Amino acid sequence: MIKITIEQLVTAIAHEPGTGSGALGRLFACGLSISAWKANRKTAAACEGEFQSFQKKRDELIDRYGGQCVNENSLTFQDPEKAKAFADDWAALMAVEIEIPGEPLRMEDILTGQLRQTDAHVLRPFLVDE
Repeated sequence: MIKITIEQLVTAIAHEPGTGSGALGRLFACGLSISAWKANRKTAAACEGEFQSFQKKRDELIDRYGGQCVNENSLTFQDPEKAKAFADDWAALMAVEIEIPGEPLRMEDILTGQLRQTDAHVLRPFLVDE
């Protein structure tokens, strides 16, 4: 199992402007050795399911506290107390630890595809420290 926080998952999935894919998308696009593929064949679907659950919970929190989306990365609240309560619940949500089926990959298991140098930090829960 891969242990990861919601925040780490969201960061790994986050789409980068102009690329259409975040670090996790680039990792899942890579060709893997047979043993790595076998151990991780359900990992992408599990990550997507967890991300969808996160998005639903995020939307529930925004609605509960009366948040309004200003843009893709910004919210506003009419009531400062509700903004504080939202921030507290948001921090708790992002700290939730989940388990994703699969095993962390070794770099030699990645046979094809390209990861960016900066991806290693974001993908740390999905990679073996060597």
